[in-house]
Amino acid sequence: MKKLLNSALVLIFSLSLSGCGGGGSSDAPRTLSVNQSRFDAWIQAGVAPSLSWLLRSPNRSPSDYLFATVISATASPRDGPQVLNWARFNLTATLELPDNINRSAQRVLHNGAIRYRLIDSKIHAAYVDDVIESHFYDVDGRTVLFVEVVDDVSAPVRLSGPVGNNDIFNRQYDLFQLPVAAGIDPNTNWNNEAAYTSIKSYHRDPMLAVVDWSSPTFDAQVNAYAGPESAVENFFATHPIWSYGGNSYGLNSGTIVTVQGARAWVATTPLPSASYPTTAYRAMIELGQRLYVGIYYPANTRLRYRDQIDPSQQIDYRVVLNPAALVSMKQAMSF
Repeated sequence: MKKLLNSALVLIFSLSLSGCGGGGSSDAPRTLSVNQSRFDAWIQAGVAPSLSWLLRSPNRSPSDYLFATVISATASPRDGPQVLNWARFNLTATLELPDNINRSAQRVLHNGAIRYRLIDSKIHAAYVDDVIESHFYDVDGRTVLFVEVVDDVSAPVRLSGPVGNNDIFNRQYDLFQLPVAAGIDPNTNWNNEAAYTSIKSYHRDPMLAVVDWSSPTFDAQVNAYAGPESAVENFFATHPIWSYGGNSYGLNSGTIVTVQGARAWVATTPLPSASYPTTAYRAMIELGQRLYVGIYYPANTRLRYRDQIDPSQQIDYRVVLNPAALVSMKQAMSF
């Protein structure tokens, strides 16, 4: 039995498409930049910045799924910040949408406390200067945890020919690459109106994502270090070599900094790009007389993704599909 798994949502931090924050309305019509005009042309119709799937071959399982995450706005951010609506589009006729796919919490250090958001927590979109900003809120919808800036939006590109024969799409997703899961026909043609645009973005501010020290959890609670040490120096005094996530560190492997109101040790060497396409650094955080582990993203960190054709490489864009492209993909599924 073969299992195919891809969730573009992890990232990351993973679902990032558009923007919010800052900005505001004025009496005079706003003149949009090229990137803002391109974003404005399709955001109200709804677009898909990510696909997620779990498919077993040759036999389907009740827990299998295949869907697109679709975002839209009810009005143009030209008129002021807009809430981005979030929905899932089932790319199959028979599989159920999973109940818990949107419940995994993303934990972020903010003003000396660990806050969290879910995949369907509020995102605002706004035009600021000549870019598009995304403000990602915590689960209560009142606190902005981080800001993503979209500074490059390509002109729409028409998709044509077989769905499995598009280099740009295949670099983002390996859904149609060999061996293809049973029930998927990569020779199905894209519809006439099928198109994509690509976006490039970066984290505006330093961000520290908090992860579990051990035994992964998926809710607001984070597993901290279970030992007695509560200061970085004391930890490294009793653990001269700290091994975590396949990497080893010593006290001198990083520097002590203050991030979002907390004292933290941040490694000076980036995490392996094979596992972390976006440049990121291991961190240890002192918080509430406990030690936590995290992933640190410096300000202006460009978001990158694994190249699915050549996994040793990274790409700095995300493919965003229009509704007609999603219909084409659904027609390629016999299940």
